[in-house]
Amino acid sequence: IGTSKAPHPVQKRISEMHGSQCGFCTPGIVMSLYSTLCKNSKPSLADIEGSFDGNLCRCTGYRPILDAAKTFAVDPEKCPPTPEGFGSEADAQAPEAEGN
Repeated sequence: IGTSKAPHPVQKRISEMHGSQCGFCTPGIVMSLYSTLCKNSKPSLADIEGSFDGNLCRCTGYRPILDAAKTFAVDPEKCPPTPEGFGSEADAQAPEAEGN
């Protein structure tokens, strides 16, 4: 969905917030979150958390992955504080599905 020089916002946030260690689960998690954002440009915290159903990670304990994903939620009052520099309006827009 992105490149190494121009990662998609989902890829960028997971990377910058240390949500990937061994890399085994990362593609599935990225695609689940990407799919959620394609279907719903303004996901709630519950929508974000639901996008992780079926994805297993044995390395990170999910905290950094969830922290990165929650930066896309529209109900930030239910989320932990977002680190400075994340969640900009340009980054937060829903990705367009390919072929549209």
